[in-house]
Amino acid sequence: MFTLLIFLSFATFAQTHSKTIEIIVSDTMLLTPDNISYEIQVTAGKTDSLYNAGGGYDENTGEYKEIDINKLSMVQLQNNTDRIEQLLKAQKVKYRAGGGRAYTIEASMFDMAKNTFTVEFTSMDQVKKLYGQLLGKDYVTTSVTNVSSSKSEMEEKKLYESVIKKAKEKAAFVAGLAGQKAGAILSISEVTAPGNAGDMGMGGLFGMLGALFQESNKPEPSVVLQKTLTVKFEML
Repeated sequence: MFTLLIFLSFATFAQTHSKTIEIIVSDTMLLTPDNISYEIQVTAGKTDSLYNAGGGYDENTGEYKEIDINKLSMVQLQNNTDRIEQLLKAQKVKYRAGGGRAYTIEASMFDMAKNTFTVEFTSMDQVKKLYGQLLGKDYVTTSVTNVSSSKSEMEEKKLYESVIKKAKEKAAFVAGLAGQKAGAILSISEVTAPGNAGDMGMGGLFGMLGALFQESNKPEPSVVLQKTLTVKFEML
């Protein structure tokens, strides 16, 4: 995939007037990630179950129990967090407590960062396997927060080569339309457009959803490499 812009200009080189042709070519490469950060956030779950568990008629006193919903929520939150950690240990995955994002914690709120786990995977198949274990648990939400590839540096070099090759081909084609030939490359500069994805992972771009796997038509996250070069050729 590439875009092409062509400029014909006049400049002075070696005290002579020479025509130049300037080509702007952009190309993109998608890599399969081999480093995936998967975040699991644990909550207390549905509050109606807390009322059912903590309230009701007290047979000893003949009165209804007074419910401390905050205390019940904290207990259930801790229990749910323990369940998820036991599941992660059983799956023998690499994880750490805490998420990759910052949380604003108020005095009346639970410290969500303490009830969040970040799991590191090397393939999306591993992510899907764990997701299957978490499916149906109404007290967890999940998301792919970052992806990267160990092949990015090597593939980036290939991408540069591809862009230069396309620039040469387009320069030769356009120069031929004018009855001329594209000569030596006079300069190469890299263009960084606003919003350019660069080599950022798609997880960094739009934070893939935990519901990713519920719909077969949703794309899997990829590592995006994008290069845009301005290449100036001498016209012969």
